[in-house]
Amino acid sequence: MSVVDAAVKDSTISALDSVGENSTLPALDCVGEDSTISALAIVREDSTNSALDSVGENSAISALVYVGEYSTISALASVGEDSTISALAIVREDSTNSALDSVGENSAISALDCVGEDSTISALASDGED
Repeated sequence: MSVVDAAVKDSTISALDSVGENSTLPALDCVGEDSTISALAIVREDSTNSALDSVGENSAISALVYVGEYSTISALASVGEDSTISALAIVREDSTNSALDSVGENSAISALDCVGEDSTISALASDGED
């Protein structure tokens, strides 16, 4: 059972697909209204996160520091078994990260810094191992 399964009231993680057993998602621990995700930072009211749907108003994601209004995170897909996403950091205003591919078994994504206003992270997709 993954950490994602522990999501609370009013939360939905729709595009964090294929999170394997024993996965470690220290940045995504308890998505819900007024909740804290320990390694991401603040998702503002009216922001859009298609892969992290229904993150409540005033919720905190403590290392994706500051997802600006109307920004979009469209997909975090296929995080492999026993993988670790240890920190998300700062993607600047109007920047785009179109793909972070090959997040395989036992892999780590150590830092994506601050997603700013109108920025887009379109995909985190997994192909390979390590």
